[in-house]
Amino acid sequence: MLELTNHQRQCLGLEEISENWDRVELAEGNIIYFDENDVIRKEIAREALFYRESSLWIETQQDRTMLLPKTSRGKIKKLTLSNVLDRSSYGMYLVWNGESGNVQLANVTTQVTYYHSCLEGISITNQQEWQNWLEAWENETTEEKLREVQEFATRKRKHCHYKEGDFFRFRWDRHTFGYGRILFDVTAWTKQGNPFWNILMGRPLVVQVYHIVTQDADLSVEDLVSLPACPSQFIMDNIFYYGECEILGNLPFTGEIDYPVMYGKSISALEPDKIIFCRGKEYREFSEKEISWSHRSYLNNGIGWNFDLNKKVIEQCIQEKSNQPYWAQDLYGMKDDLRNPKNRSAYEEILNSVINNGKEM
Repeated sequence: MLELTNHQRQCLGLEEISENWDRVELAEGNIIYFDENDVIRKEIAREALFYRESSLWIETQQDRTMLLPKTSRGKIKKLTLSNVLDRSSYGMYLVWNGESGNVQLANVTTQVTYYHSCLEGISITNQQEWQNWLEAWENETTEEKLREVQEFATRKRKHCHYKEGDFFRFRWDRHTFGYGRILFDVTAWTKQGNPFWNILMGRPLVVQVYHIVTQDADLSVEDLVSLPACPSQFIMDNIFYYGECEILGNLPFTGEIDYPVMYGKSISALEPDKIIFCRGKEYREFSEKEISWSHRSYLNNGIGWNFDLNKKVIEQCIQEKSNQPYWAQDLYGMKDDLRNPKNRSAYEEILNSVINNGKEM
């Protein structure tokens, strides 16, 4: 089970380990580093299929056996692994989980991710692949990339504004960018008193991701507006609020907007007979007496912090000039989306029934 070198840490934007720090193994695979002032500065966890490294600042006393509280209201605690892990880290951290195959390099202070293997569409599932990934990252670190990651590591947290119609840029991986657009701010819509079937977690947005993978970080909104895009999806607003997706500009909408569709029986025990159809800003509800219920629910209310696609899926969509690779993903949400071509006949029947019988609110 390897441990990073200082040069690798430098390439990853992680805090380096000083020569005068003391390395202490708390438990098998769990390591902490003390500086010369008895402050815990680094925590590392190593297992056969796991690696985590992050920076800490925990003052200790009594020959490093007790942890001082972070504030005057806190209590002194014994130095144990669980008590160390209860403390918040700062700055850059690196996590590899071999069971999921994911690698994430992010800044906990800014709540922004610099790299995530999920978006690149790769999986690192064993020690050899993990070592190869680290070596490749180190070898590909140019002076420009080193300045970039070091600047990212020292940023301060910020809160960003966004609105419907905004275009944004994000990273597929270390070298390429993707672009997209915010179509719908669900929270802003409902705060105005408009109806919406809000069975979504967090602060939801509807976004679309364009068919593009490029090293060009300076595309304009005019360059993007006519590009084909994947079907829109719900997503929590975190990556926009903290600036991980950078807003480039805004244009008014023209033509029809692609919204996710939610349809089915109310999930509230107080409304067991209510059936709801919600497609973006279009909301209709009716009882089972008013409409023939012959379909299962297509709630389509899955939501997360990131996109439900990756660089490889987009590249396939570009190559095939189609969204079929997007729909072919083995994700639960694909099966629950009425826009999926596999659900076309059900969608047509539901639309016909809703239009003929539903009451628009």
